Amino acid sequence: MRIENIRFKHHKVLGDTYINLCGKKRKLSHNKQLNNDDMIMELSNPSHNTFTYLIGENGVGKSILFLSIFYYSNAFERSLNEKRINEFNRLIEVDNGLNTYRGFNELFYDFGIWNFFHSKQFLEKNDMFLAYVSSTIIEGDVFGSSERFSEISFSRSIQTKIMLAKAFRKNSDESRNILLHYINKSNNIWEQKLVISNHGWGDNEATLAIKNGISLMNILKLFDCLQDCKYDTNYLDSDSLQVLRFFLSTKSFIKFFMDPDCDKKINQILMNFYDTNMFRQMKSVLSSFSHESHVLGSRFSMGAIGINFKFIDGKRTSPLLKEKFDIKELEEIECLFMLILVEMGLLDYDITCGGVPVERMSSGEQMLIRLYALFANLPQNFEKSNIVLLFDEPEISLHPKWQQQFPEYFRIVAEDIYNITSSHFIFATHSPLIIMKSFFNGRDVNVVKIYKDGNTTKSMRIKDVYRYSIEELLMDNFSLEYRHPQKDLKLQEILDCENNRRLDDRSNCILQYDELRKEIDRLYNDMTQKEK
Repeated sequence: MRIENIRFKHHKVLGDTYINLCGKKRKLSHNKQLNNDDMIMELSNPSHNTFTYLIGENGVGKSILFLSIFYYSNAFERSLNEKRINEFNRLIEVDNGLNTYRGFNELFYDFGIWNFFHSKQFLEKNDMFLAYVSSTIIEGDVFGSSERFSEISFSRSIQTKIMLAKAFRKNSDESRNILLHYINKSNNIWEQKLVISNHGWGDNEATLAIKNGISLMNILKLFDCLQDCKYDTNYLDSDSLQVLRFFLSTKSFIKFFMDPDCDKKINQILMNFYDTNMFRQMKSVLSSFSHESHVLGSRFSMGAIGINFKFIDGKRTSPLLKEKFDIKELEEIECLFMLILVEMGLLDYDITCGGVPVERMSSGEQMLIRLYALFANLPQNFEKSNIVLLFDEPEISLHPKWQQQFPEYFRIVAEDIYNITSSHFIFATHSPLIIMKSFFNGRDVNVVKIYKDGNTTKSMRIKDVYRYSIEELLMDNFSLEYRHPQKDLKLQEILDCENNRRLDDRSNCILQYDELRKEIDRLYNDMTQKEK
């Protein structure tokens, strides 16, 4: 699936415009119904992948273009899992519940697009999947609108570990070596272990971590209460119900529960969690604690960091649940239970490479890890084709060398590791290094400049980018100047003056040239001295 072009009418930010994403001019459909729409996306379906790189100054509308695309794709897209949304919302406070029709609201109020008839069930109608990747967006903004849409945020380090965990489960061991190669750790191996999150574990006592007023003890109490009331949440006390809401509101649980392949109700999933080996192991470890405890800080405030327990005589245990294990060993439901507790901050899932934990690696290394794990974190119902992926600023935190390698690395991840075909990858970037290497990465690559013409946003394809020097690319297509404008103006005045002299009296041009050279040398020396 490929987006060829997009037409907007009276868009509040982009104006009346036509954005071409592939550089090939195609006539828009003359269908009467489509011509009434305020936004039209023209699609094609080549068998190969397409890579489009959008460049342009800040404020020209690249991010707004992405927002318009995914809100439009979700407008009037009634969730197929409406019953599941209602089941979820009955247990969760209204402000935290899932919603539908968000796409229409955003388009109407933010962008002035209200007449778009043919967008109903747009993704399903076109057998298309849409994903949005950003380092700033908060996941869940459009959740519940379409099972064919997904958004992934790179903003939290805990999400990096969760993403990598899913990739390790899904991908071959050989693919891990590709990641090691690109982060310059080919001589190292990945190691994994699982620990109960704590602030100290001694011979006589231990301090369990508290996050959002909840400790692992609260989780055990919740499941004991669920057992007693036979998983009828109407009989839970207020404290247990609050813990349950935090538990169910994790991104890991929501993604699993809302996946079209999930056919279990919430109470069935909770019963499955209780039956896992991991739950029994945690319960065994924590059974060594006495009933006396001391909270460090106020339990329901940001100041609460942990809860201290004494060990029952002779029952000292270790917080280590699994050492040097592979997440592939876990059953799906046990892995989900683990990831929920990791996301809540109650379990520490340590992934190290060469002795360095993932969260302690550089931001650039973490970015390459997220790229490797990207497609493993799309919903299970996503196919390996017909994906349109919108990626905002992929160069964030990447060293210039890694920016140059990005087009090649992304293609290897998408095509060689995940075997994705017939898809369109659209990147909004400010990196000339990514742009310069983009054309060495496949047969269908386009660089499109987005720019403002008055109040209207327009597009222009940049041809033969590989022929540009870095200075030419920066000045011509990124609108940069690397010389001082006042000094350039003074130099131009000298050259113009000499040109006029030559026109007036060509007989002395050689002598005048010598004077010109000395004057330029004086200007250069003056510039150099001031810079020192």
